[in-house]
Amino acid sequence: MRVWVVLLCLAGCNQIYGLDNTILVENDRDDDGLLDVIDNCVDVSNPLQENQDGDALGDACDPCVQGANSDEDSDGLLDGCDNCPYLANVDQANVDGDDLGDVCDPDNAVHHVRVRFDGFAEPLTAAWIPGYADWEVVDGAVHAVIDPPVDDYGLWSRTIEAIGTSWMIETAVEVEDTAGTYAGLYTRVRIGSPEHACYLQRTTAWTLNMASNGMATSRTLASLPPSPIRLRLHRTATAIVCEIPGVAELAITNNDGRTGAGLYVSSTVPRFHYVDAVSSD
Repeated sequence: MRVWVVLLCLAGCNQIYGLDNTILVENDRDDDGLLDVIDNCVDVSNPLQENQDGDALGDACDPCVQGANSDEDSDGLLDGCDNCPYLANVDQANVDGDDLGDVCDPDNAVHHVRVRFDGFAEPLTAAWIPGYADWEVVDGAVHAVIDPPVDDYGLWSRTIEAIGTSWMIETAVEVEDTAGTYAGLYTRVRIGSPEHACYLQRTTAWTLNMASNGMATSRTLASLPPSPIRLRLHRTATAIVCEIPGVAELAITNNDGRTGAGLYVSSTVPRFHYVDAVSSD
């Protein structure tokens, strides 16, 4: 009895004192049988809640049903609708008609399929598994929240798996000019499968480094390109290649046709702005 008295009093007091009545009402604005609090399109009826890209918006109200709704490169095209989401290309020029525009396509002779582009919307989605410590997204970039208790700890994707004769995984990272700093891509499909690393490291100088199945190589850089620095790990018909596009490239003979995506760092400072994963047909 006391509960009903309190509720009646609240309803009456709301009218008397101008309080918001929504504390007693659950809305369904689009009349699709789903309350707004659980509806992924609150203004468009979509009782089946279809959501191809698994983001916060259902297909019925999502401007880009195949991907993220941020604009990483500020070219006016949302990431999910942009064939080069991290390089501005308003014209969307695409000679070979695949998923990659000309300005980000490493080879227009190969038909590429974008597996996933993740521009790290806040908060970090459950598609990513942190290693030894949590990671968080701030201003569109992801970073570790505490310095690693051990080396080589990272952030691993549950959903990214690039395959084919010319797969590619790319990121862009901000680093600090401090000895001992390293940051980059570290990829594999599962424990025990082939591993590939492509990363920047600061000792007495900055180096671009690559490791793959027990083999390793590195190259000293005269200077770092402007930040954030693009790192690309990709497979050709005969080799695994690590590169800073247009700056430096390393290659190790390898024929691994499948890989997953991960990031690893030495401290909380490096910031990763995106991960782009691409497969060939």
